[in-house]
Parts: sequence; structure tokens; C-alpha cells
Amino acid sequence: MSLEWDKLYKLGTDVAGFVFFHSTRLAHWKDSPTGWWMDDFAEEFKAGRLVAFCAGSDGTFTMKFVQRPLTPAEKKVLVTKEPFRYDVQDSRLYWDNANCLPCEDQLENAEDDENGWLELPNGPYRVTVHALDWFSIPDAERQAEVDISHYVVRFEAVSSLKKVPAPKELPWLLASKSWHEKRVAQQAGRRGD
Repeated sequence: MSLEWDKLYKLGTDVAGFVFFHSTRLAHWKDSPTGWWMDDFAEEFKAGRLVAFCAGSDGTFTMKFVQRPLTPAEKKVLVTKEPFRYDVQDSRLYWDNANCLPCEDQLENAEDDENGWLELPNGPYRVTVHALDWFSIPDAERQAEVDISHYVVRFEAVSSLKKVPAPKELPWLLASKSWHEKRVAQQAGRRGD
């Protein structure tokens, strides 16, 4: 059984991040140190073989996979977003907390998990990860929503990967407006802005 569109999923992470990939397309990393994706992502992002982001902390997060624009309620609680290139060549990609990512200390095998795969037609996609903060709105509004999620991941077919910018750094997509503002301020302080 594969993942379904517009359904809420939960996954824990102890690396404060999530990845989307197909293991055969990243097999060249099988002898690399655990966590390679946090530093050596640039070529994989550019080639459309990896979507990866930092969630800001360990824990359990919720995610929805969609092929639609954000709803008005989702737009209202949007914190930040990041588009990625992804070139589907195997009719599917895997959502993971890095446990199945090829490396020298790989913990699990994605091929053994029939429930973590999202099926898509082959071709180039813009994959936009949207971080949402449902606690930034009044309780009554939040409680009126069904299946709120920390992240909404939108898949849009494109004619070419060149139409999608590749991130230059590993994005921090914090599902909290206050945490995100602090992170932006810290980065600006380091750069001297």
C-alpha cells in the first residue's frame, strides 16, 4: 500500500529533518557517513534526486502530500516554504526521517517498507514543502479544521527541472512562526545584516 494524497501522516525524527528520495538513485552514497545529506546535498538537489529539510527539532511531525494549491486556511498559517526539484524516474519516491537513506550505517531499507512510498508518474516535478503553524491562529479556528498538519508537500509536474530553483543550502522549515522568526534573526546576526 502506498501513501495517499491529502491524507494526514505522522513520522518521528531523531535527526530533526525529513527526506524524500528513491534509494536506487542515491545508492552511490552507501559507503558515506550517516548524515551526509546535511552537508553534501547540493548536487542531489540540483539533479532532482533528493528533497531534504530540517524541521528544527526532533519529535513527531505530521505531513500531507497534495497536488492542489494550499487552502485559504493553510495559507493563513503558512510560516515558510521551499521549492525543490525532483525527477521521478521510478514511478515513486520514499518519505523518510533518514533511517532508510543510503549510507554506511543505514538503519532500515526503504524497499522493505511498502507504506512509505508515494506513487507518481515519471517526470520532473516542483516539490514545495510548506511549513504551517496552526497555533498562530485562535483556538476556535484551529479546532474547526480537520487534519491539521505541520507540513503540506505539494507536487506539481513541470516541463523541465530548470523551471525550479535548487536550494543552495539545506532549508530550515520550522513549523512555528516564532521559531522561524528567531532563526531568521540569528542568521541575519551572523551575516551582519
